[in-house]
Amino acid sequence: MNATDLISQICENLGFDATSIDIDRARSIKHALEDGEALAQMGLGDDDQDAVEEAHAAMVEIIEDAELSEAPGAPTEVYGGYVWMIGADEFRWSKRATERECRLAVLHAIRLHGVDGAFDLDA
Repeated sequence: MNATDLISQICENLGFDATSIDIDRARSIKHALEDGEALAQMGLGDDDQDAVEEAHAAMVEIIEDAELSEAPGAPTEVYGGYVWMIGADEFRWSKRATERECRLAVLHAIRLHGVDGAFDLDA
């Protein structure tokens, strides 16, 4: 079984449309993928571990993208990596070697401090 088939099967089990996965559905699917007993009941075993990991990573990405979509700005490539920018404002604390690392740094700050706190928007 591949990750797409696995996601489709979990969606069917949960009563979801696999072609429309929002953040809440992604969280439910991620939870199902983390439940070893439920996976075993679906007939999945060690041979399916790669598909489970790939499906899990896809759900994490959907969740992260949805959470970051609420943040102003975007990662921008600069000399030596990526930094989060809102307009011309550069948030140097977010500078990382890759775009993914930059996005994760911003996501972590938002989860800790909220959007306003992460970017000092309430100051």
